[in-house]
Amino acid sequence: MRDQVEQLSVDGPWQAIARTGLRDGALRIHRRLAERVLSRTDQGAAHARVTAWLEAAGEELAHWKRTLGEMRASGATDFASLSVGVESVRKLAD
Repeated sequence: MRDQVEQLSVDGPWQAIARTGLRDGALRIHRRLAERVLSRTDQGAAHARVTAWLEAAGEELAHWKRTLGEMRASGATDFASLSVGVESVRKLAD
């Protein structure tokens, strides 16, 4: 999604600001998600922590996978669809 955000064409300064905000938000969420997963000290090495998180993520992960699948199927890479995609990742990081 980050690459798709970077590839958004902008028409004027407002859309450029919106793209920057979307990109920065996605990066912040990615960092928060990585911190959440890797902070699971009771699970051993990083690979084990990721595996444990994937197993525990449940419905939130399933929702994100559905959202990502729908985005790919529609081919939509506009501000609206990418905003929804970033929001679905945020739910994983909370």
